[in-house]
Amino acid sequence: MSLSLTGTYPRTTLSYREKQQLENQFIEQVPEYKNYGIQRKKHRQMGNNIALGTSIVSGIVAYQRTFQPITGLVFVAATFTATKLLHNLVMGPSYGLTLKKNSEYDRAFNLWVYYTQKEKQLIKKPTLH
Repeated sequence: MSLSLTGTYPRTTLSYREKQQLENQFIEQVPEYKNYGIQRKKHRQMGNNIALGTSIVSGIVAYQRTFQPITGLVFVAATFTATKLLHNLVMGPSYGLTLKKNSEYDRAFNLWVYYTQKEKQLIKKPTLH
């Protein structure tokens, strides 16, 4: 079984802001994933807030000890990344977020984005009669 890829092009990559806006629309329009989408959103917001707070504190402490601005910035980036990872590993299951559910949600979201963009393209195309 071979798949023909003629006439299909990869869609453009979405920016973070575009993805968030589309995800909000997805949550509103697809009731099967509404609760899970809201849980993911709360989890992401809490993780960002915790990571931001801890990374700023670690950056300030690192800068005060070394008086090197680059050291503070490196500590901010490293702490933010490590805190986000730890938050996802530890707090994810408590929010009911599992790898299987995440992959199912992401697949449904990507399909929804693909078909909504394709629908917009079809509407924009002028028809020749």
